[in-house]
Parts: sequence; C-alpha cells; structure tokens
Amino acid sequence: MVSEFKLIEKIKRQFPLEQKNIIGIGDDCAVVKVGKKYLLYSIDSMVQDVHFDINLNSNWDDVGYKAIVRAISDIAAMGGTPEYVLIALALRKDFTEKMFKNLLKGIGLAVRKYGIKLLGGDITSSGVISITVSAIGSCESKPVLRSGAKRGDDIYITGFTGLSSMGLYILKEGIRLRESKIFIDSYKRPTPKIEVGINLIKYANSMIDISDGLVGDLKHILEESKVGAIIEKHLIPVHDIFFKISPNIREIMYEHILNGGDDYELLFTAPPKFREEIYNLSMKLNTKITRIGVIINKGLYIRENSNLLAIKSKSYEHFKLNSI
Repeated sequence: MVSEFKLIEKIKRQFPLEQKNIIGIGDDCAVVKVGKKYLLYSIDSMVQDVHFDINLNSNWDDVGYKAIVRAISDIAAMGGTPEYVLIALALRKDFTEKMFKNLLKGIGLAVRKYGIKLLGGDITSSGVISITVSAIGSCESKPVLRSGAKRGDDIYITGFTGLSSMGLYILKEGIRLRESKIFIDSYKRPTPKIEVGINLIKYANSMIDISDGLVGDLKHILEESKVGAIIEKHLIPVHDIFFKISPNIREIMYEHILNGGDDYELLFTAPPKFREEIYNLSMKLNTKITRIGVIINKGLYIRENSNLLAIKSKSYEHFKLNSI
C-alpha cells in the first residue's frame, strides 16, 4: 500500500484550504482563528496491535491515560493549552466491564491531571479495539507551525529521547533489568510538555512533538519548512540510565535515541539571539532543553567526531512492515 505520508499529501491536494484564518492538514493541529484567539483541533487514534499490545501493557489504565496524552501533546507542540476532548471507542464484544472501568480510570486520571474537560464522544462495537481522541485547545497568539524553520536557526529538544522506545523493546523482548522501570514508565505514561510549549511560543520558529522519533519528526519540520539540518551527535542528551544497563543493550541506544518514537518531548527551532532566553526558561521550568544542531539550506546530516554523515529516518510509518 502507498505510504502514510503520501496518503496525507493526496488528501491535502484533494481538499485544499484557501481561507486566510484556517490552517489545515500538515501540522500537529488544525488551526482556526476566531477573533483574536486561535483554536487548535487535533485527533489521534490508538488501535490495538498497531499502537499498543495489551499483553505488554500492565492494564487498560495505561492505555486510557496514553490515549489522552498523545492527543493533547499535539496541542502542546503548537504552543497551545489543551482544554477539551471527545473520545470515540470501538470495543470488541468480549470487552468486559472491568476492562472498561480500568480504561476510564486511566482516561480520568489524565484529564484531571491536565485540567481537561471530557465533552462526549461515541461508543461502537468492532472486531478491533481502538480509542480515538479529539482534542481542542487554544492560544492567544499565533501558534508555532512546523513550517517556520529558517536557515541559521538552532535546533533544540526538551528532555531525553529513546526512553519510551527502549521501554517497549524491554517489554517485547522480556528483558529483566534492574533499571527497567524508568524506561517502561516512559513508554506507558509519557508526559506532554504543555507548559514548555506555551512559553516557547515567544521564541520558536517551528515546533513538533516527538512521536515518530527524533530524526523522523525533524524531517517533518524540514519538509514543511523547505530547509535542511545538521545534528551534532555529541550534543544529543543521553539519559544517565542508558549507561547503567548492560553493554550489549547499550550498543543499540542511539538507534532508540535517534529513531525511537513515543517520547512526546518537543523538538523546535529558534534564532540564535534567543539562546539566553531559552536557557533561562529551562531553569525557570526545571526542564532540560538542549541545543543539538542547526538549520541549513538542504539535506539532513549528523556530525560524529569530524565526519558529516547523511542520515535517513527509520521512524515509525503506517503501512510499512513495522510492528508495535
């Protein structure tokens, strides 16, 4: 089948939007300007055996919680505040009342934690379980798009990447590690960077949340902005926990750090003149924000020691032979 991203391009061409105050397909959220306010709309689906395997998740609480986080992270990626969600549930006939109770428990935990109102939704029977969340948010000033990166911009990420991907790898392989908890928790209960995104709206030229992987999501920014990038490998933050695991697993850590998804950290670009402000924001919010590269005219490269190597994304894409 044709790739996920080619399908999206076909939809964009067939349903063009020419209205001045609407931003449609191609970003983390659709945007509609109403008066002086920008309304943000996102929709995200979690499908069993595509986005989650209940045999790897401890219970349905984690699935419900993550379904909310995935959707509202898109709003955080544009500098907005998530406010409301609607949820469509497609459930198998053997989905028990206890499973449903646990799913709602996770959903409830997430909406309360992030101050969101559940407005409604839909429930239907299906042969495949899926949870689709539509999130609505807003921002007072123009949201940060993927398409604003400019030559000479610094490239930043918040937090660390690779933790969630390593957590999934550990669960799938049945690996027992003393250090497993931080990886598995990152996979099951990710944290959307809402407050960071709201504050970055003053500095960032472009932004995206890391759901498909650091390299893969950087490519989305580069494609929408029609620019290139150089990543400095020695600047990419590596969580200390990676150095405490066994050497044979540590060998693949950069595969997870560069290409692993489901981190929901923010990847953004900003002019060099804002370096001090971004550093101060990092201190103020007690959030790690690391400059890892620079925007160039074209191409995507990683510099390792003195070598500049062209890189390709190995991040998740639907309709390719990927698995959970």
